[in-house]
Amino acid sequence: MVISPSTKRRLPWLFAVLATGSIGFALYGPSGDEKRWQLAFTLVGASAVLVHFLYVRHLEETKMFRELFTEFNARYDKLNERLNELVNGKEPCPLSPSDHDLLFDYFNLCGEEFFFYRSGYIPSEVWDAWRRGMQGFIKVDCVRELLRKELDGNSYYGLTLEEIERP
Repeated sequence: MVISPSTKRRLPWLFAVLATGSIGFALYGPSGDEKRWQLAFTLVGASAVLVHFLYVRHLEETKMFRELFTEFNARYDKLNERLNELVNGKEPCPLSPSDHDLLFDYFNLCGEEFFFYRSGYIPSEVWDAWRRGMQGFIKVDCVRELLRKELDGNSYYGLTLEEIERP
């Protein structure tokens, strides 16, 4: 479960609602029950623990996303110039062995990005931007054909051509 930034901003309100409900129970619950205040304070404490857990989880997921984002962008930056030369230069087809190696590195990077997106660690906005970048590279017929062959082998963590091409 990924906690979005908008959900994180609601956590104090969640605690306020849960704590108010707990105190309301103590004030307006069944009369004559001496332990209702004890239960109310227990519920307030449990609410605080729940909200704290959700907030810490959000911080951990944010840290992981930042690490993934930084790593993927650094790896892409090492490939970017050569990829652009390949697809924007003279007709790249047929692909040389070094072109294959370059594209395999790129496809692996794309597959990993997709895996972490599908696992919920990368937001859809980031994946959509990455996917649109992939669409530019597969406009070159021989690049597209190489990727199709790779994807037919069920490589790259379930990434499909349909996923890449979706609008």
